[in-house]
Amino acid sequence: MEFRVVFLAGLEMLPRKERDEGSERSLAYVGLTRAQDALYVLGNENKGYFAEIVEISQRKRVAAPKSPVLINC
Repeated sequence: MEFRVVFLAGLEMLPRKERDEGSERSLAYVGLTRAQDALYVLGNENKGYFAEIVEISQRKRVAAPKSPVLINC
């Protein structure tokens, strides 16, 4: 399934200690790859998967003008 706009929140809380990290990473990947037009990733701390996404986005921003919108609340 794909959606025109996707909002993801709470990635700073992943991976959870009581869960398998591979499963958590796969679930995050599925959410991140379903947006057709716009992807909004919201987080309130730079930790967990949200921190990884911020770092990757900053490195690739020049190469990918249609980058996700990262909102650090």
